[in-house]
Amino acid sequence: MKLVSQYRDNESLRNSFMQLAANVFGVDFTSWHAKGYWGEHYTPFSYEEGGNIIANVSVNELDLVMEGKSHGPANRHGHDPP
Repeated sequence: MKLVSQYRDNESLRNSFMQLAANVFGVDFTSWHAKGYWGEHYTPFSYEEGGNIIANVSVNELDLVMEGKSHGPANRHGHDPP
């Protein structure tokens, strides 16, 4: 068993992650990924064993806008808030 992360472009691990989510929570992330919502600010931290994701916790960095000023990942990368 090993800790893996940033595997959005690894089809095998990504599909295993989606299967785990379906099995445990009854959710289907297929269209979420297909529509591009698994972006650079979504980071899974998962345990992989035998090519399968067996446990996961994820971080989804979001922008916080207070008094018109953005605080968050987009701001750190030089983007203005929408």
